[in-house]
Amino acid sequence: MRGQVDTVRGVTPTVIPRRAHRAVARLWHRVPSVRRRDTEIARQREQVEKLRAEVEKLREHVEQLRTQRAELRTRRQQLREQAERLRSQRDSARERAGRFEKRETELVDALTTARSRLDAARAMDRGRDRSDAEPSFRRMLLCQRRLLDQQAPGSPRDGIVDKARMQVLAHLHGVATPGVLASWPDVDLIDLTGLPDQFVLKSAGGATSRAVWPLARRTDDRFSVITTDELVTTAQLQERLRDQVAQNGRRRLYDHVRPPYFVETLLHGMDGSPIPDDVKFYMFFGQVGHVLLRRADKHGRTSTARYRYLSADGEDLGALTTDRVVDPAIPVPDSLPQMLEAARRLSLATRLPFVRVDLYETPEGPVFGEFTPAPGGSQVYTAEHDRFLGQLWEDAQTRLDIEVAAGMPFRHDDEPEQPTT
Repeated sequence: MRGQVDTVRGVTPTVIPRRAHRAVARLWHRVPSVRRRDTEIARQREQVEKLRAEVEKLREHVEQLRTQRAELRTRRQQLREQAERLRSQRDSARERAGRFEKRETELVDALTTARSRLDAARAMDRGRDRSDAEPSFRRMLLCQRRLLDQQAPGSPRDGIVDKARMQVLAHLHGVATPGVLASWPDVDLIDLTGLPDQFVLKSAGGATSRAVWPLARRTDDRFSVITTDELVTTAQLQERLRDQVAQNGRRRLYDHVRPPYFVETLLHGMDGSPIPDDVKFYMFFGQVGHVLLRRADKHGRTSTARYRYLSADGEDLGALTTDRVVDPAIPVPDSLPQMLEAARRLSLATRLPFVRVDLYETPEGPVFGEFTPAPGGSQVYTAEHDRFLGQLWEDAQTRLDIEVAAGMPFRHDDEPEQPTT
């Protein structure tokens, strides 16, 4: 066998085959030199250092982003707190605006009342030469107001202004009433949770929208007064009721705010309006003097209300008075005959020679509102109409006296039977 002797590094000479020797030589040439290896290692170390530097920069950038995120979260919380303060300020501003608007309404109403009284005084001065024996609705009404200030247990006047009690009377005589959803004997017990989103809170007493609030729920305990921008809470409503009760001493007895305090179903107009038109029947123990339609754009704003006077058959009577804005465009109720029949029944049931029966026309039919034995305002009509209503009042008193003499109980008709007239 042919071969070569390996004498490298003092190794014992060994005979290596020629083919293997050539393979070893090729491998030896392929292995890089030590210098090239060191250069490659240095280059890779430099790359590693660069990568480490880039990683460090990325870490710093991530830290900066985290810091910015924390600052943005803090800023967002600050903006939320600022928005909450602004909402609170907005609600306070709305509440103040509501108080200012209410005060403006009171001043306008006071001015309107003063003007009405002045007109009434002038009308009385013009009519002083008339005989006192001539019938006069206004004169009878002023007497009625004084009588209502007197406590008269057992009299038909007793309790006639109790809205809750008179709803029972209306129901007994087949006239629909708003559903009573809740009732409380004391202001402090009023709790509006669990009620529908829209309802009416009212007192058993009070006139001219006093202690009456049509409400729409905005949050659990925040409500808007329908047709206005006013926002109120349960506590604020309770405080207003207490204030109105405290004012009772300066008002007539029939205008006193009193318990129970109750919630009714909110009624809507035939056209879907949030507040239906008032249909007020001036009734004289079963006979109608005139029908007064009242349309209010905003709750409690009597100064902006519009009116229309009708006869019993729906004929327009024109401007019977000068202290109200007459609007002939207010539509005549489609159910006027049915409403008139209901007003007649209720008028007879009150056992009073005169009472105004307030009803509402709704998609479900006529609904009872309340009795008003002494309508407010000047109630100054043309001389002819004042005599006409005055004569109806005197005739009604005569018919009532005959009924009582024939044995009719001189009290509210607690049963649905009708008198003999």
